[in-house]
Amino acid sequence: MSTPELVKTYSVVGDQFLVVLCVLLMVILRYNFIKNDNRFQLLKVSILSLFIAGICNILFNYVALADGKYIYLYILRGVYHTCLLSVFVIYTSYVCFMIDAPMHQHKKIMTISLVIWIIGSVLDSISPLLKFGFYRDSSGVWHDESYFKFFTITYAIDIAFIIFLFIKNRKRMIKSVAALLAVTISIDILLVVLENIHDSNSFLALTFMLPILVVLFEFHSSSYNIRNGSRDFVIFSHYLKSRYKSDKKTYFMCLNLYIDNGREVPPELGKEFYSFYNDKFSDAQLFSEDSTRYVLAIPVEKETHLRIKIKQIVDYLFLKEYEKKRIKYKMLLIEDTKFETLDEFNHLVAHYVNNTDMYTVKTIDADEMERYVKKQYIVKEIKDIHDKGNLEDERVLVYCQPVYNIETDNFDTAEALMRLEIPGVGMIYPDKFIPLAEEYGYIHTLTKIIFNKTCAAIRKMLDEGYKLTRISVNFSIDDFKEEDFIDTYKSIIQSNNIDYDMIGVEITESQNDRDYQIIANTLKSLHDLNTTIYLDDFGTGYSNMDRVLKLKFDIIKMDRSLLLLSDNIKNTDEILSCFSHTFSSMGYKVLYEGVETGEHEGKCRNYSGKYLQGYRYSKPIPIGELRKFLDKKQD
Repeated sequence: MSTPELVKTYSVVGDQFLVVLCVLLMVILRYNFIKNDNRFQLLKVSILSLFIAGICNILFNYVALADGKYIYLYILRGVYHTCLLSVFVIYTSYVCFMIDAPMHQHKKIMTISLVIWIIGSVLDSISPLLKFGFYRDSSGVWHDESYFKFFTITYAIDIAFIIFLFIKNRKRMIKSVAALLAVTISIDILLVVLENIHDSNSFLALTFMLPILVVLFEFHSSSYNIRNGSRDFVIFSHYLKSRYKSDKKTYFMCLNLYIDNGREVPPELGKEFYSFYNDKFSDAQLFSEDSTRYVLAIPVEKETHLRIKIKQIVDYLFLKEYEKKRIKYKMLLIEDTKFETLDEFNHLVAHYVNNTDMYTVKTIDADEMERYVKKQYIVKEIKDIHDKGNLEDERVLVYCQPVYNIETDNFDTAEALMRLEIPGVGMIYPDKFIPLAEEYGYIHTLTKIIFNKTCAAIRKMLDEGYKLTRISVNFSIDDFKEEDFIDTYKSIIQSNNIDYDMIGVEITESQNDRDYQIIANTLKSLHDLNTTIYLDDFGTGYSNMDRVLKLKFDIIKMDRSLLLLSDNIKNTDEILSCFSHTFSSMGYKVLYEGVETGEHEGKCRNYSGKYLQGYRYSKPIPIGELRKFLDKKQD
């Protein structure tokens, strides 16, 4: 056939449509956030390959009509076929994903697919030299066999390989997806056969787009919520990872709605959501977990006057509209930050939402974020301490405060106090880490560590000849709730070779009835071991005299706040005196905390106090420095 006859049955419409479709898909993918992983990159490469293939086939038509441009025809046909065959490689990668192939199997399958593509493409490209398939003979006649050419043979091998994978792994594939792909491949084969029968390739490249469309919608679809333009939190998770990976910060507006029983979020609210941000931001993305939780993510690098726009949205649009509809809400504004995972984001939002009042807009700025990150770092370290369970962990420090014994006029007891020293943070005090340890369930491990270290310190001071009656350790209700508490308590004391009466157990009374019973049972076991029991913080919070008497404490610790109140309120002074004398007459020993002045000491002596503790004598010190306050035994 002559050169123009190569394209006499060719229609440019199919390839033009393919090119337009490729451009449209790339635009859609540009404005729809999709998980930007390696597989999605392959999908974009396949669309680009089809775009190039379409352009090449269109140009092939015009070059063939021009006649005489033989080398260009070879190049265009070679690129055209190579791009089409590359789609099979990408498609095979998705098949591996569908069958959840192990890594070694995945590599083997992809190696076979690549080898088929490379060999087929190379042979097809040099077919004019081999005088096979598509070539021009010595007399100037063109040959373009439909079936007997390297492209068609490679096409058939690829199809056979994919069908083989389908059949071999059919039990591991989702039936509905496998059926859809099988139907699509069948349609492709039918169209190719029909084109070959009619000696045309007008729609050949377009048939390769059909599997790509199936892959796109089955594996990468991320449709909008039509009402408000939001996407779900699965896509939000990929969005966060993408931003984090590219090291770009984002401004987040987080909205939580609280709908009363029987009410629903008004349908028109969705359009208002959209109008709130669409007019202000060029590239903002709205995500929703359900109809009551929304996150607007605004790329910082693409916005100017960002905070001014945020203020306009919150003050002049959002708040007014929500006041009209009387919907309860909490809003967080998280400034210029990034999150690696959705769990990190959710944890931060939950932390602040749970600690924020209704109808509140709270801003998480750089300083607040720094405090939050520091807090999470502390939690991470406490968790590490808990997980390792090392009773000698160097991050847990034992401090103590000496206790003055009025009767003996010396210091023979002390209260053990816990501190943490975290790398990169330094010293952390109990008011910062105890609530966190209790919240996350790590307090028992910390208590065991300080208890063990206190027992070891007692043993060491006794061996050095110091006079020491006991050191008290604070235990929480959570400690008492541990089933093996008594066994652990006994084991630590015995391992340090000290007597049970060398330890005092401090406990704060609980209002909860169930906790009360746990305390009662545990205290009885401790009393049987000859342990001295302290009631801590008497006079604050919930104090039930009936329970105090039933639990049979040995020492009642008057909270430091009572002494401070007695400085200014006369009635407090009288109440303190009354309680102290009453407890003393009933056989309890009274310890006063917060003794800071000589006047305080005088009051406590008059109140029948037995022990005094406070800054008048010493601030909390490392337990090793307690030796300064103790007498030594005489040889």
